[in-house]
Formats: sequence, structure tokens, C-alpha cells
Amino acid sequence: MPGRLLVLLAALLATSACAESSGGTTGDGASARRPAGSASALVRTPTGPVGLALDSRGRVWVADADAGTVSRLDPAAGEPPVRTSVGTAPLRLAALDGGVWVSVFSDGLLRRLDERTGRVTRTVRTGAEPEGVTAAFGSVWVVLQRSGQLLRVDPRTGRIVKRYRVGNEPRLVAAGSGALWVSDFETGRLVRVDPRTGAVRRSSPLCGGLQGLVVRAGSIWATCTSDDALVAVDPGTLRRTARLRMPGAPDPVVAGPDGRLLVGLQKGPAVAVVDTASHTVVRRRTLGKADQLYDRANIDLVYRDGRAWLSSYLEDGVYPVAP
Repeated sequence: MPGRLLVLLAALLATSACAESSGGTTGDGASARRPAGSASALVRTPTGPVGLALDSRGRVWVADADAGTVSRLDPAAGEPPVRTSVGTAPLRLAALDGGVWVSVFSDGLLRRLDERTGRVTRTVRTGAEPEGVTAAFGSVWVVLQRSGQLLRVDPRTGRIVKRYRVGNEPRLVAAGSGALWVSDFETGRLVRVDPRTGAVRRSSPLCGGLQGLVVRAGSIWATCTSDDALVAVDPGTLRRTARLRMPGAPDPVVAGPDGRLLVGLQKGPAVAVVDTASHTVVRRRTLGKADQLYDRANIDLVYRDGRAWLSSYLEDGVYPVAP
């Protein structure tokens, strides 16, 4: 996520036919709307939603990049809505032990919110441009885009335990197969970090604009936003084993139902369902009419128990999807 996100927002909204500047919610929670031509109702959020996370109760949390807030979508009956100011350009989220961690890109912060109250309970000064974040191996891990580092943070104390050098322009981080995996957008390399030994390995360039990551069916699957592709990588050799054409600027990828993958595409946005055994796109569902973002912002995707949620940065909302 480039630091120009906030500067370019006005130009993005002026040039996109589907962009709407809502000015955020009014304090009564999220609301649903259906843009003309869309296939699914859009749940409205504060401006510029990017990162998503599901908490321990399955509730959806959203990083509202341009509003500077983290919000929880329509909560269960009887619970008050949650929206918390966290700083400038919150981007990515990860849930762990009753808390939701958010990377605040422009302020160089990692913050923890209590999932029950939404209050900030811990703040970690990470250094410039924290983006991707995940919880694994008893720690919170956050990528620093500017310095090319991966930080390991103790969630109990907020102390930075270790720093790893992981690339030129690292973006996102995922866990699986006994390791942390980082996408280097600039070089197209996949980086493996061993949480026990600290050893760092890098693949050869895999594609243009390496972005979203997930471990599934014995492979590391990664989206190639610039190349309109999805690739599979062997976790032992770090060599590419498959490449699927994926038009529409693929961005996030997550594990879906029945051993399949769900890929979020910026253009639309849309969701593609991929069969990992046959390496084929089973189906594709377009949800809106937004254009792709061309590395000026991102979307995100989460899935649990038969339901997915896809953020739409240009439409100021999140789509619920039944894949």
C-alpha cells in the first residue's frame, strides 16, 4: 500500500464512476445498500475500507483507511455498534485472544482493540509504513513496507521481539506449513521466515505484483495483482508449481469451502472460486461496478462457516458473499 493513498483518494473518486464519498457512518452502525447492477447487497462502512478480520464470535471488523477508524459491522441484537479512531490510514487486521490488531500505516503504529468494547488497549510503535499483519506461533507479526522488515511482537507486552529483513517492498504476511510467508510486491519474490530459527529464504521472482497469500493443499498460493494471475509455490523448494490466469487484478486470497480457494478481484469487485486439485477457476461472481485500483489501494477478503466478506475500497462498503 503506497503512502500516497490519502493524497490520491480525491483523484480516485473523481475518475471512478462507482465511487461514492459517504463521509462515514452516523453512529447507528452499518447499513446495507445495493448499487445499480450489483449482484449482492453492499454493507456500508466509513470511507475507504481495506482490511478485514473475523473475531472470536465471527463478527466482521473493518479497517477504514480513509476515515482513520476501525469499525465492526452490524453487531448482534442488543449490542452497541463499535467504531474506534485509531490514526491515519489503518490498513490490515488480525484477531487474537479477544483482541483485534490493526496496522496504522501513516502513523507507524500497531494497535490492539478489545473485541468486546472496541477500545484501544495497546499501542506499539513499529516504524514507518506497517501493513500486513497476522497472528501465529504465539505472536503478532507485522510487515514494515518502507524498511523491508517483518517484526515479531509479543501480544502480552507489546514488545518487539525480533526483526527480520524480508525484501524491497514487502506487503502481506501469512502463516502455515511451520513458517511465516511474506510477499515482496516489488520483486515478485516469496519470502519464508522460520519462527524457531529466524532463518530467511527467498524464492526467485514468481510474477509481477506479488500480493495476497494463503497456505492450502500443500502449497503457498499467491496473487499476482500486476500480472492478473494466481500462482502455487512448493513450500520446500520455493518453486512455482502452477499459474492460473486471473483477470481483474487479483488481490486477497483465502481458504474457502471444500478445499477450494476464494480470490478477491479488485475489478467489480468480484470473487473467484478456485479448485486446488484441478487448478481451475470453478466460478466467478461479480458484485459491483468499481474499477481496479492499480496499486493505489487494496481490498480484502475473509471467510468462515460458509460465508465470505469482501471489502470494496471505492464503494465504501463490504459485500457479504455466499461462495
